[in-house]
Amino acid sequence: MNTQELVQLALDYGFDFAGPLDVTGLEVLQDVRDACAKNTCGQYGASWACPPAFGDLEESRKIIARYKSGIIVQSMQELEDSFDFEGIAELGQRHGKNFKKLMKRLREDYPGLMALGETSCTGLHGANRLASNSLLEAVVYAHRAAQKLPDLLAELRRLPDPGRVEPWQTGGAAQLDEGVLVNHNWDDIRRLMWDYVGIVRSRKRLVLMRERLDLLLREITAHFGDYLLTPDLVELRNLAVVAELITRSATWREESRGLHYILDYPHKDDARFRRDSVLCKTNEMARA
Repeated sequence: MNTQELVQLALDYGFDFAGPLDVTGLEVLQDVRDACAKNTCGQYGASWACPPAFGDLEESRKIIARYKSGIIVQSMQELEDSFDFEGIAELGQRHGKNFKKLMKRLREDYPGLMALGETSCTGLHGANRLASNSLLEAVVYAHRAAQKLPDLLAELRRLPDPGRVEPWQTGGAAQLDEGVLVNHNWDDIRRLMWDYVGIVRSRKRLVLMRERLDLLLREITAHFGDYLLTPDLVELRNLAVVAELITRSATWREESRGLHYILDYPHKDDARFRRDSVLCKTNEMARA
């Protein structure tokens, strides 16, 4: 399948724009690295991710030179205004679904195809994001994945034959016919996270969020025991767990740093919090 066929396939699967990417035209600029080094955001050198720990710029140029072409896909939607959060969420869902369908189709021709870069949520550049970084992430992670594959395949071939896998035991679980249960809880989590754990946070809102999440998690856990698993139900459980982890971590961090800004603690506290947040698993979920 050539580049034009890939572009047409992406358009057929619902993307509003798809076009070829001439990798030979990509430039690795020292000016960009120098701009980061001015540390305007205050995050430069705070962790291994900024500046990104993948070598110097000359090494990046050599990696890019190994590739000839690629494609870029884009989804677009008209919004009512800058605060049309439902429209933004709807666009994100549509883009994600189209991308999954495209990957599934491409794997028919290219078994073992992996999605890398921005779509794999690498977070390579930490708190200091530039729009052009995702292209570099895709190149770097594709190269490293290719380096890893021989060892990975060798390890898989050494695994013992699992033999016959017993059929899944559903017990007394029933079919979940009430899709409104999943949709309502999904919408509740999204709205609660935006309102209570958004760009500007407060301790009171975080405490309220944890109380509401406890109720939602108990209800979702009950669904897991009572109904047959579906992709939507599993996604709902994952959303709730991630929301719980984010809220607990934000509650524990009594300072403001990067995109975590809390009204009760508006300043950094390097003495106590210039380190990663580590969440420990307990029988009740995870806690900071």
